[in-house]
Amino acid sequence: MSGEFAWNYIKQLLPESLEGKRILDLGSNAGLFCIRCAQMGATEAIGVERDPKHLKQCDFVKEYFGVSNVKFIRGNLESLPSMNLGKFDIILAIAVLYWVGRSGATGKSHYDKKYRDIELKFIQYITTISNAVIVRARGKKYNDSEYYGKIFSDQGFKMDKLIKEDLSNHEMMLFKKENNG
Repeated sequence: MSGEFAWNYIKQLLPESLEGKRILDLGSNAGLFCIRCAQMGATEAIGVERDPKHLKQCDFVKEYFGVSNVKFIRGNLESLPSMNLGKFDIILAIAVLYWVGRSGATGKSHYDKKYRDIELKFIQYITTISNAVIVRARGKKYNDSEYYGKIFSDQGFKMDKLIKEDLSNHEMMLFKKENNG
């Protein structure tokens, strides 16, 4: 998936301006989403990425675009709670939730019970540090929108928007904490 291709869907789920907002991007890959959020006015965009090769790309992209309000941190998703990064206005979880607990393994995602419990605990955690989470999932074939919709609902979030991508079977979902606007 091209970063710009995904970004075109992500920005449909974001407010017009991110001025004054803190953004967390999980699984940053080359860092494009953090850069784009900074360009939209985010006060701070933090990317968490486990792959050192991707972190080198992140640093290159950050330098190329000359943004100072972006930071990239090496770590896997499971270590996020111990990083003590504080609260965020929006979390981007683009094609990463079904990898929580796998650290490079392949598998059938949340259909494997041992991973489902890890994934659930992770989602429970991220819903304590943000009022809005954008998720990209594999779409109808896997019933991800229903699956994640239930998990986020159990945490007091509602699915605010669902976008089906044109050229893939994937879906982008915006979950917002209930009674939070």
